[in-house]
This record gives sequence, C-alpha cells and structure tokens, in this order.
Amino acid sequence: MNLLTIDRLSKQFSERLLFEDASLLINEGDRIGLIGVNGSGKSTLLKIVAGLEAPDRGQVAVTGGVRVEYLAQEPELDDARTVLETIFYSDSPQMVLLRAYEATTEQLQARPDDHALQTQLAELSATMDRTGGWAAEANAKAILTQLGITRFDAPV
Repeated sequence: MNLLTIDRLSKQFSERLLFEDASLLINEGDRIGLIGVNGSGKSTLLKIVAGLEAPDRGQVAVTGGVRVEYLAQEPELDDARTVLETIFYSDSPQMVLLRAYEATTEQLQARPDDHALQTQLAELSATMDRTGGWAAEANAKAILTQLGITRFDAPV
C-alpha cells in the first residue's frame, strides 16, 4: 500500500536550486534513509512533506491514514520554562487534554456556580479517565529519567 507520494517536487532559494523534479514513493514496510551533505535540502524536503513549507512546484500526497510530523533539528524552547513545563506545553493530544482540564479547573474556582464549566470539567475528567491522562506527569517523568534527565524543575 502506498503511504506517501512525492511527485516532481522542486524547491529553490534565490539562485540556489535545492532539488528539481524530485519524485518518490513510500510504501508500507519500506525503510528509507535520507542522506546528503549539509545544505542539500534534506530538511526542506521534510518540511514540505510535513506541510510546513510549500514547494515551488510539484505535489505531496499522503494516504492510508498516515500522519506526518516534523521534529526540528534545533527546537525553539522557552528559556523561562522548566524541563517538565516544556513537556506539558507540547501539542500531543494527552498534553492538550491535560491543559484543558487544568484551565477549566481554574475557571471553575473563579466561577463555582457555572454549570457549563461544571459539565465541561466532568467531560474532560471522563476523557482523562478513558485515555489514561491522569498518568501523564508520571509517564513524562519516567521517560525523562530513562533519558538521564532527572532535574525536572531545571530551566531548559
């Protein structure tokens, strides 16, 4: 089954041509390496595939329920946040859910008689139960510890 098709993709920055008429098929089970010297357009190609940058010409088609993500070589981190806060401010569905729960809890403290907020909190709580969201912090700490990061309150 075809998962990704790159068809006649071209990209140029000013006078510098990174790639022209590049085509590629990735099928289920394929193992792929993207190899090239610095500045040859590897990261640009990946950004185009992830939809973060537009090609000058050509198209990318993703099929089969595939979700494409891009992890930057040098992520932009907020120096004011701790290691654990940085994890919690990610866009993962579990962290988005956890932040929504915390925000609703804070709003409900200010407006305890707000029935809409009470309903929203109950729904978020049920989703947290169903998805294992309550274990998010413990899971994050366990992963960080396995990576040798144990000072969760240290600035990034």
